[in-house]
Amino acid sequence: MFVKGGFWMRKKREYSVPIREQMVPWLFLLPSLLFVSIMVLIPMLDALRRSFFLAAGDRFVGFQNYLAVLRNHAFKLAAANTAKFILVCIPLLLLFSLAVSLMLASFREKRGIFKTSFLVPMAIPVASIVLLWRVIFIKMDFSMHSLHF
Repeated sequence: MFVKGGFWMRKKREYSVPIREQMVPWLFLLPSLLFVSIMVLIPMLDALRRSFFLAAGDRFVGFQNYLAVLRNHAFKLAAANTAKFILVCIPLLLLFSLAVSLMLASFREKRGIFKTSFLVPMAIPVASIVLLWRVIFIKMDFSMHSLHF
């Protein structure tokens, strides 16, 4: 790679990373990639393969299942509703979110109170569900010690 330096071109020194150091990030990613492959990609590919066969048997029907879905009135209605949602609701939601964030940014001295008032409703339901399940498990005398593996 050449870098301009006055009237002449000089070659920039390139740093080469040893192959062992290049492998380290991939070794850290390997368990995650394997897990995703096993739990997501393989079932998805199997579902794609099965979509070309008759549901009740192993008879190959090709694209007949897809043609049946595309001719189905309920599917057409659902696809139209989804398209309307994407084209109308998502842009409105983005515009509303932008307006609220600009409004919050304009309040310099009370910004922390407004941020807290928006974040508290997201945190309370999770905490209340945890407490509810804790009460249910205590009343049922259900604990980790009572489980037999």
